[in-house]
Amino acid sequence: MKIRKLVTTISLIIVLSCGCGKTENDPDAALSTYHAGITSFNSDIAELSSRMDAIDITAEDAPTTLLICLDEMNAHFTELSELSVPDRYNGAKGLAVQASQSMSEAVDLYHQLYSAERFDAELSQRAKLRYDEAMGFVDSIGALIMNYSE
Repeated sequence: MKIRKLVTTISLIIVLSCGCGKTENDPDAALSTYHAGITSFNSDIAELSSRMDAIDITAEDAPTTLLICLDEMNAHFTELSELSVPDRYNGAKGLAVQASQSMSEAVDLYHQLYSAERFDAELSQRAKLRYDEAMGFVDSIGALIMNYSE
């Protein structure tokens, strides 16, 4: 799944960029805090991805379980958008805000989709598009971090 690729890529970037002898007394604490926030975000999204992949789509509670996972994912995207971004990663803040907005819209659309009496293919497509868009913004954050960490 795309989420696993994304999480693996960003995790590798973070490990490579912040595994360089950082200490508690590091003068660039904002950078360390940001890296910790990104690492936490990646771990949380990976765990949710695994839970979503494990949903039995034939189970009666599958839609509810999926929506719970998506709500949790949305909360993590909100947290990502609220991280204080060091100047070194200029542009990451805007990408995180866009990712959060897209995920919020996706989750709202998925809730509408699963509460509707009949399946709405257009609504499903719009929800998936917004979800993919949010993940694309996260990919862009990872690329930005990688470019500035080399």
